[in-house]
Amino acid sequence: YIMNNIIEINQCKHSIDPQEIITEILMGNVAVFIDGNAGAICCETKGYSKRNVEKPQSEGIVKGAHEGFTEHLLTNINLVRRIVKNKDLIMEYIEVGERNNGLCAVFYLDGLANKEVVNEVKRRIKGRSTDLIAGSGMLEQFIEDDPNFLFPQILSTERPDRTAANIIEGRVAVIVEGTPTAIIMPVTLATLLQSSEDYSLKWQFASMLRIIRIFALFFGILLPGLYIAMNTYHSEMIPTDLVIAIAKARENVPFPTILEIILMEFSFELIREAGIRIPGLIGNTIGIIGALILGQSAVEANLVSPI
Repeated sequence: YIMNNIIEINQCKHSIDPQEIITEILMGNVAVFIDGNAGAICCETKGYSKRNVEKPQSEGIVKGAHEGFTEHLLTNINLVRRIVKNKDLIMEYIEVGERNNGLCAVFYLDGLANKEVVNEVKRRIKGRSTDLIAGSGMLEQFIEDDPNFLFPQILSTERPDRTAANIIEGRVAVIVEGTPTAIIMPVTLATLLQSSEDYSLKWQFASMLRIIRIFALFFGILLPGLYIAMNTYHSEMIPTDLVIAIAKARENVPFPTILEIILMEFSFELIREAGIRIPGLIGNTIGIIGALILGQSAVEANLVSPI
């Protein structure tokens, strides 16, 4: 009677489990105890400062929405619900972390998403026995098929519109409290190469951009290995003039080709890490100086060849 007629809060539930009541209080909710009644009424009364909705940091686009997730779970839920206006959109809370008592929200469209996939996602989340889930990245490693597989098996995005589009396509999305990203599953390689802007472009331009991304992916993965293989073991496949040019460029370099490639890859990773970790304009400056000045210095010092 009190829940239905007196307390003017929609999100109320009755609980007789002491641990659940303690968890609700720790999350910022109110527990109402009534003399002569078992348990308590847990009411949703969270209120604390949060970051405003801003542009996504790593998924910028020209055409389309310019809002990204924040660290506040309720804000992220509202961003998704504002886009997916469907009565079949289901959102379920699941507690993660045995000592931290964090929350994650599981989204899917009832009747469209594969029930077996939905149940498997919820089973894997609930079956993780760990003290702390420090964000979606940690949860992703817990629930993916093979943690030792190098390629991503789950899509991670900080855009509500991309999350909503994948939910409408029948996938399952999970948003973890305290992380401005959503993880989406199941995905394919084509899904990972899509961009939110593809929905706003004509099919000719979007298709061309996706083809370019596919070529860029294979170039980024295979080009260093192809260079080593052709330069070291299959030089007959390279035109004669190019072989001579490569030999002249490497004439004064004391290292073998494979060591030269590893040294350059390691240097680029150091520059990238420094550019990300150092705040403000200094990071951008380090990236430019590292790519131009240090690269030129390495060539002039005969540590690496210009090629």
